[in-house]
Formats: sequence, C-alpha cells, structure tokens
Amino acid sequence: TWKLEWERAFNRVMAGMNLKYRWQWTEKGAMRSQLALGAFEILGPEAREAIPELTRIVNDPRSVRSASPATGALGSIGVEALPSLMAVLTNRWARARGDAVGAIAAMGSNARPAVPELIARVSDEDETVSGMAAHLLSTLRLEPDLVVPAMTSCLGSSNRAVRLNAANVLVAFEEKAGPAVPALIQHLAASNEDLAELAAQTLGRLKIQPSVVVPTLTAGFRDPRPLVRFYAASSLGNF
Repeated sequence: TWKLEWERAFNRVMAGMNLKYRWQWTEKGAMRSQLALGAFEILGPEAREAIPELTRIVNDPRSVRSASPATGALGSIGVEALPSLMAVLTNRWARARGDAVGAIAAMGSNARPAVPELIARVSDEDETVSGMAAHLLSTLRLEPDLVVPAMTSCLGSSNRAVRLNAANVLVAFEEKAGPAVPALIQHLAASNEDLAELAAQTLGRLKIQPSVVVPTLTAGFRDPRPLVRFYAASSLGNF
C-alpha cells in the first residue's frame, strides 16, 4: 500500500538527517509535516493512492499545520493530483489558494488544464495569490488564446495590483500578446492616470507592432499629465 511505501521513504529522509537535530523534527508537528512532504517528494507519482487522503487534509479547516505540506505533497505526486489542486484554487482561505498555485507550478507544462483557474486567480482578492497566479502564467506561457484576452480584460480592473499583474503576464507572452495592443492604446488616454501610465509602460515593454504603437506613444507627448508623457517617451526609446 502507499502508506507502507511512504513509511519507507520517510525513514530514508530521517536517515539522512544529522542525529543532533533529528529529535527536534520528530517531536514538533510542523517540522514532522515537512519531513512527511520530503517522503512524498521521493515517492512522486507512486504515492497516487494517497491523493484522496491528502485532499481531505487540505480541505479540513482543522488541519492548520498539515494543510500546506499536504498541498505540497499533492504537487509532488504530479499530474494525477492536478484535479484536487485545481479544486483548492477556489478554497475560501487565501493561504490554501496560494499553496495550490505553488504546487501546480511544480508540474510545468502538465499544468495546462489548470490555466483557466489560474486566470481566475489573477483577479483574486488576495494580492499575494493574484501575484503568484500571474507569475505562474508568465512562466508557463501556455494557452495564449485564453490568457491574452483575459489579461487584457484585467487591465480594466479597479484593483491596481490586478492591473499590474495582468500587464506583467502580457509582457511575458511577447508577440502573442499582440491582440492586447488596441486595448493598451485605448488605455493610454484613460482618465485613470495610473492606468494610462501602465499602458504606456506596457507598450514599451512589449516592443511589438511599431507601425501602430510608435505614433501613439509620440502623441502621448502632448498628454497634459507629466508622468504619462514621461512613460510615453521612455517606452518610445525601446523601438
């Protein structure tokens, strides 16, 4: 059974520890949880039978100490645990959602089915979770046909952190973010000065579609707002 294999892996982790500190790790719950995670990292997909139990721990509000290591263990198991981790992305607790994003990140391109949920997390009410989801989307650079339109929409969010995270994702997609250019040009004239500044910066960071963008940034020199003019000029220098 998976429990027997896990115990063997756990003992291997313990055997590799300095005897001087071993008792501290086995006596303290949080530390023991980290050792347990190490055992799952050794087993990887072989621990797939543990997915239901780990999922139960993650979703148990009483498992405060064990929830994060359990989420990490699901990530160590791999793609077979992805459905469970995707479900955690909608957990009411921000820490659980963030842990799930971190665990999914370990799966690399195998995380493709989670892209729609990660897109939703960019608009998360918790700025840390939003940033983590945006960073993962930027790293994976999967499903541009889904991600680019969604991030373009997020540029209009009332939440400044969401706008910044969305812009960073678009920049990561480089040429594939081309469909976002018309919206960025429109935002350059937004009454929200922060949004206008972000649009100017993002156009400069993308460095695409010069035939359209360069005239727009040049026109930005006439904007009455000093910082918008500044970022338009700075971005123009990237072309």
